[in-house]
Amino acid sequence: MLLKKPTHKDLSNKIRQARKALAEGKMVFVSPAVIAADALELEYEIGELPEILVDLLDRATPDDYAGTSPPQQSYEDPILKCELFAFNVKDSCLNCKVYLKFALKSETLWLVSFHKDRSGKGG
Repeated sequence: MLLKKPTHKDLSNKIRQARKALAEGKMVFVSPAVIAADALELEYEIGELPEILVDLLDRATPDDYAGTSPPQQSYEDPILKCELFAFNVKDSCLNCKVYLKFALKSETLWLVSFHKDRSGKGG
């Protein structure tokens, strides 16, 4: 656990680890109902999500970090006290800026949030 402001290197590593987990098919939705509702809003099929995430993580950089410093800790049981990493990234598939929040635990990507950026900063 970082418990400090994540560095550029820390964030690059988290993005890399998330891509690796996704490539290995190790992804879990923390709240499937929330992800499904956001899929409707973004107008994609839930089966398309892994492909969309690959594109998003390929585009993500430490400069896209939208989380807190230090990273927020999860209060959800399966990932309790795991650090949460949030990014706002322009996605080519969905043609909008997307907010993505995840945790990494046991080499698995735990998807917490995936929806249109609601920060009002555009994109």
